[in-house]
Amino acid sequence: MRKRIAVLILAFILSFGVFASALVGANTQSSELINKIIDRILAVTPEQRKADFDTIILLLISDSSIDVCIRKIKEYKSGSEDDDDIIVRLLNYADKDTLIKTLSGIKIIKQKLRNDYLEAFYNREETHLSGQGARALRYFIEKACDTYPRLEELMNVTNVTDGVIANVLKVFVDNNDGKPLFTDEYEGSENLAIYTVSHALQSRIDSYLELNGMDKSEDIIASYLNKLNNDDPDDPKSFSDEDRRNFKILGKEIGFYTPQKKIVKDEGSSGGRIGNPIPDKPLEEYLAYSIITDRSVASGVNIGTATIVEVASYIGDKKQAFGAFGKDRTIKIPVTDNSVMAYSIGPNALIPIKYSVCVNNELYMRIDRTGYYAVKYMPKYFDDADGWGSMYIESLYNRGIIHGVEPGVFLPDYSVKREEFVKLIVELFGLDGKDSALDFSDVDKGEWYYPYIAAAYKNGIINGVGDNRFGVGEKIKRQDICKIIASVMKLMGIDLSFQREVVAFRDENEIDDYAKESVLTMYRLGIISGDEARYFKPKDNATRQEAAKIIHGILEIYVKSAMDL
Repeated sequence: MRKRIAVLILAFILSFGVFASALVGANTQSSELINKIIDRILAVTPEQRKADFDTIILLLISDSSIDVCIRKIKEYKSGSEDDDDIIVRLLNYADKDTLIKTLSGIKIIKQKLRNDYLEAFYNREETHLSGQGARALRYFIEKACDTYPRLEELMNVTNVTDGVIANVLKVFVDNNDGKPLFTDEYEGSENLAIYTVSHALQSRIDSYLELNGMDKSEDIIASYLNKLNNDDPDDPKSFSDEDRRNFKILGKEIGFYTPQKKIVKDEGSSGGRIGNPIPDKPLEEYLAYSIITDRSVASGVNIGTATIVEVASYIGDKKQAFGAFGKDRTIKIPVTDNSVMAYSIGPNALIPIKYSVCVNNELYMRIDRTGYYAVKYMPKYFDDADGWGSMYIESLYNRGIIHGVEPGVFLPDYSVKREEFVKLIVELFGLDGKDSALDFSDVDKGEWYYPYIAAAYKNGIINGVGDNRFGVGEKIKRQDICKIIASVMKLMGIDLSFQREVVAFRDENEIDDYAKESVLTMYRLGIISGDEARYFKPKDNATRQEAAKIIHGILEIYVKSAMDL
């Protein structure tokens, strides 16, 4: 039985490999290898194939067992008395490097997920597609059969139906944390682009590439996208328009592709006006936006799936030349989803616009000039931020204002420490702490938080907790947050006169005098609120998602403060 395990190890990979090669083409070496495997599998009896698969499950069931196999391959020396028969058989099909890369590549599929799909394949579980989806799958199976002539025979004798293959293909979605891998390059485009790669999958891919000394994942992704979007009739590996149409049909049904949806609402030929031109003053200057379909305006910049928007200045009906404003101006653009990010289009890259917010399907951008901008849908990043604070957390992460504790992990219900909140404020407005001298006894100049506390202190937005201490490591109180943000908003010249009616908190008498005015101001601005019973709980500790909501509130007010009226 051990002599046939080599065949089954590669047979499992075959379930994915033949269809991957059908999509992007297979080189001569890999085609020959897979054809050899198919021939070998067809040469054994059904009973032998079943026995082999029982054994391969044990071999691939854990990452550690794969590591053992890889180690044995690395250590193998031909002619040794203790030759491992499995290794010998594997090396009949490929060299050491190829086998090591292949086996370590299997670990890109999460261990539990790999076991689930091995069991599903063993039981020949099927996924039933619609008529259109089934035809698209059959299209690629027949394309694979052109490269591997005995593939259809193998499927028949092993009872691997099109439905079984469809079920196997779902691993590409499940291994990406249920998110689609592909979308359109832009709305209406025939070409494909990456929709999202989950942080967990990205980590596994990076580990695999580093282990095998291969290119960066960005380069490999770009290479595969280039193959998928290459339509060269003289290139047998080319991916034609028909291939892409079937890929999208199949991918949408399986879940690894999602169409690029409209991001910016097109409201008329000009797209929409920003400001309030007065009819009897036709020469008054105003801003207008429009959607640009000519993507050559971003030549040399990889804008991916972004929508290009032109922001132009008009006097009457005459568009003015692009140029800088005398001061920042904020524009509002209707969008179809709040999960979007705005960028300016630089000479070589997209540059995130930190001072932008998306509220109630309206994108506000605080900018300093007219020109071309990009608006892009951003998939959710943090797996553990699913509650009421998710929108604020994701928005601030996309703008580089907050970060997780590790990739994909934010810990929204954990408390915020004083130095952590100060860092958020300093990064939000880019405050400078150069040449600032600190007298706090608990602030070590060599620690990461020193420049942030120094900047906040230099700009007069923080005080200590007494006894010449800042309070490093202490959880920040809700009333102290209000004091800090009121100070920074005053520093930035943000108008605090836009206030809602004061509703006294039931525990207002528990707010310390130094923070009372700040708490009420933040309430009037809509940045903070009490609970349903009208308690503010000033001395409670703020959570990370509460801090995110507050920072987002400041950002929104700051961005909107430069709106054209």
